Amino acid sequence: MKWLKNRFVVVGFLSLIVFLGLAGIRFSGGLQMMELSVYDRLLALKADSKVASPIVIIKETEADLKRFGFPVSDGYYAEALEKLLAAGVAVVGVDKYRDQPVAPGSKQLEQVLTEHDAIFWIFFVGTPEQGSIAAPQFLLNGSQLGFNNTLPDTDGVFRRGLLFMDDKEVTYSSFPLLIAQKYLSVKNINPEGTEQGFLRLGQAVFSPLPDHFGPYIHEDMGGYQVFLNYPSLHRSFPGFTLSQLVDGEIPAASLKDKIVLLGSTAPSLNDYKLLPGFREPRFGVELHAHLIDQILQAASGTYPLQSDWPESYEYGWLFLWCFLGGLASLKRGGLTHMTGVLLAGLAILFVLAVFFQALWIPLLPPALGWMLTLVACVVWFSNQERNERQQLLKIFEQHVSPQVAADLWENRDKYFDAGGVLPCQITATVLFSDLAGFTPISETMTPVALMSWLNAYMEEMSNIIMDENGMIKGYMGDGIMAVFGAPAFKDDADGIKADALSAVASGLRMNRRLKELNLVWRQQGLPPAYMRIGIHTGLAVAGTLGCKQRMEYAVTGETTITASRLESFDKTIAAPTQELPCRILIGEPTWELVRDHYRTEKVGEFQLKGKAKMLNIYQVTS
Repeated sequence: MKWLKNRFVVVGFLSLIVFLGLAGIRFSGGLQMMELSVYDRLLALKADSKVASPIVIIKETEADLKRFGFPVSDGYYAEALEKLLAAGVAVVGVDKYRDQPVAPGSKQLEQVLTEHDAIFWIFFVGTPEQGSIAAPQFLLNGSQLGFNNTLPDTDGVFRRGLLFMDDKEVTYSSFPLLIAQKYLSVKNINPEGTEQGFLRLGQAVFSPLPDHFGPYIHEDMGGYQVFLNYPSLHRSFPGFTLSQLVDGEIPAASLKDKIVLLGSTAPSLNDYKLLPGFREPRFGVELHAHLIDQILQAASGTYPLQSDWPESYEYGWLFLWCFLGGLASLKRGGLTHMTGVLLAGLAILFVLAVFFQALWIPLLPPALGWMLTLVACVVWFSNQERNERQQLLKIFEQHVSPQVAADLWENRDKYFDAGGVLPCQITATVLFSDLAGFTPISETMTPVALMSWLNAYMEEMSNIIMDENGMIKGYMGDGIMAVFGAPAFKDDADGIKADALSAVASGLRMNRRLKELNLVWRQQGLPPAYMRIGIHTGLAVAGTLGCKQRMEYAVTGETTITASRLESFDKTIAAPTQELPCRILIGEPTWELVRDHYRTEKVGEFQLKGKAKMLNIYQVTS
């Protein structure tokens, strides 16, 4: 199909496929918890509001329960409330269930509650199966009751709060909302209704969450829910113990004009809630404090409520990032380049999400769209290049070895420029091998038998060399030239040493394999073979030699010549034997790299043929 040759068409096609897949997964709710988890991480990075919260918590601790007993009597609560009122608190909220009186002091508590309208108490609205928990009996007909129902997500984290709910007969207000409204009323900020029937408090309109808010898909949005954005998430609310309050140890200035919440922090009562970004759970009274704080700061305009885009905008945003991921794949580069592009896109998304924190900007779906489309396009184009490469190799392999052709393709920017092939200087280890006494052997065998015998030898030795990551540079009659460190050359000391070790390992393996072959050949009535190997490490020049009609990969230089001279050096020294059919001589540079790994014996210092400098020569024995 010709249209698949157009890269922009391919980008559009793959972007659409990824978009439809992710949109389907998101619409089914498959990304909901992951998106919420990302929100938690972003919320943990967000700075708290600069406005101090007026909330103080009176904590009912384990020590208090041991002192006052459990449950704490109505008399102690009445005493605590009287002390708070005397200190000039603005509002008091009691986060304790009290559906039955706990003597003594019930009449005292009733008097305090009925005489002061700034005290609020909780109750629980339950289903018929659950059952409800009533407020204190003497408040059942009052306006000081707020429900305590909360909305954990499926992972147990509280990201939504309730302002209103009903039991199909009566609409109730939440405990935090009543306390916030009472506190704001002192500042002449009273609840109003908008044209849509939404709650307005001061500068904020508290719109109930729609069916699809942010990542929420097919979630129960019953009641009047708001999204929690925790203006003071990292800040602890000031707190004192119940004992400190009863004993008069709290300075009046710490309580005057404050919102005071009285609730349990005793671990034995297990009133724990998970907040976003916290591994350790917090206490239920703290969750109420956060929702009250959010209502107050939104009403005063110091910390905006969380909003989101229309659903169509969110899916448009998703497709945009899918398409951008595809476009980013058009610039060819290696793994490092593509990883950098991938991370750059994710960084941009992250910065946008952090910068526009009051607006829910989807982060996870576009991040997945960016990554998946980028990877899909890279894979597509790589496969396309591979097919083109195979076509090229069919032509190229007529002139050079497959290994050379493959290296030229993979590193074409390194090997070629506008003028042709670029030579490069490398540090490599070169191995030369040659059969000893080949001419007399050839005279005792027919040409066909000789060729079969020689091919069996070459096959075994070549496999060993390639298995040790060497490159067979060429066959010269009965000789082999191999290079370790080309064409994929290395510049670091560890890589150069590894090449030398591989070359010597090849020589030792060739010795062992030749000994095994000789046993087989003797049994078949064929002559045994003996071999000499020369190995040397040093600088060489690698590149292609020849003309446009015929190119050949070449590794040349003093290192190559020295390795050849070592192989043919004084054939009477350490001549091959039946037990050691292969003589391995190495130059001093190679010996320096492998001496701690192999057993060697110094042959001596010699001047090789055609060389001006003396060279220390070593024999590898095992």
